[in-house]
Amino acid sequence: MGGTLSLTLVLLGLGIYAGTEGLQGPIDIEPLVNPHGGTFPPHIFMSVSQVFRSLLPFSADPLALVALGLVVLLSTPVLGVALATLVFFRQRDRKYSLIATIVLAMLLLSFFLAGGGA
Repeated sequence: MGGTLSLTLVLLGLGIYAGTEGLQGPIDIEPLVNPHGGTFPPHIFMSVSQVFRSLLPFSADPLALVALGLVVLLSTPVLGVALATLVFFRQRDRKYSLIATIVLAMLLLSFFLAGGGA
């Protein structure tokens, strides 16, 4: 389900981007590797909050839709582990509840240490 939704968002964003702004030759990756003044261009999303801010305006950025598709793809396993944790707790399965809780804590900790929560 998450993979299908993610693919749909990515393809929709790419379709809107190609239809509105067009694919104008090769993409310059120099601003990604060496940003001037430590800032990235506006179409480069460095956090989940930047993706959501770019989707809020009435004329949303199509590349933000692509980035949202990637966020959905990356969050699918985390949501699966969170759901499994709840199921194990409801079934009173202590062993797998503990394992799933540890895995979920590691996933969330890695997310926040990488700056994803900023």
